[in-house]
Amino acid sequence: MVQKTLVAICRVLGVLAVVATGAWAWFASGFGAFHGAEAPRILAFLMMGPLALLPAGMLAASRPRWAGGGLIVGAFASGAWLLSVLHDFEGWHLPFWEAQVPLAVACLPMALLGAGLLVTSAGKSSLPKSRLGTRWALGHVLATLLILLWAAIAIQSLALKNRWTLTVTPAGGAARSVRMDARSHQVELDRIISAALAPLLKDPGGARPLYLGRYEVAGFDAGGREIRVTHECRLEAERGHVTIRRSDQPKEQVFIDADSFWNANLMAVQNLDSFISLNRFSPR
Repeated sequence: MVQKTLVAICRVLGVLAVVATGAWAWFASGFGAFHGAEAPRILAFLMMGPLALLPAGMLAASRPRWAGGGLIVGAFASGAWLLSVLHDFEGWHLPFWEAQVPLAVACLPMALLGAGLLVTSAGKSSLPKSRLGTRWALGHVLATLLILLWAAIAIQSLALKNRWTLTVTPAGGAARSVRMDARSHQVELDRIISAALAPLLKDPGGARPLYLGRYEVAGFDAGGREIRVTHECRLEAERGHVTIRRSDQPKEQVFIDADSFWNANLMAVQNLDSFISLNRFSPR
């Protein structure tokens, strides 16, 4: 009797989950929720989470242990996916409805139903056997795996699009490259850029004016077009006076004019930060 009740609850919640997910998807699509790489990431969560309730409910009629185990695995997998992939381990710092509500509404009921089915399946199932439930659940698992593969490819493609390379070549020295993720926090991004430019923007001593070297930034804009810009650095005759010119601007135009190496580094970091952020969201 308890097992029949759990199966009925699972099926009812499964139908409600399908209806609610469809309504939410229709509403959220108007705000760009399924744009680009977001589509497979969201679909993967839905397939592992709320949309797994109905197939599990159908499977529970013939194989309640499999259904219970699948619900528990789906609850933990969808919860981990929500916090780690959709929200980059920042779930508890997000608005309540973006992380905690999906965990409570989707993942928790799945885990509880799964545990209930496992406990009540100790004996022989009293429900009629059905191959439909097994085939339905198998089809759902295969579809979920395909969507996870799609999500993995989309995530990797997005990571490549957000990867920028800064190559610093001091005069008379070897080139050194660092890779940056445009999605990184601004403080972390500035730290990486400043450390990379430090060997270039320092007083080498000797006669002035003096060519200090160059740095080049390369990456992709929001439209997928490759961008590559070179900056030439020069120490002028006046002590500590540093000028930087960009390759995509007229040669006589000074891009950065600083009265010290410290200011030159600061201004270069700020400009590179803004340059990467601007091109990340705007195609040229």
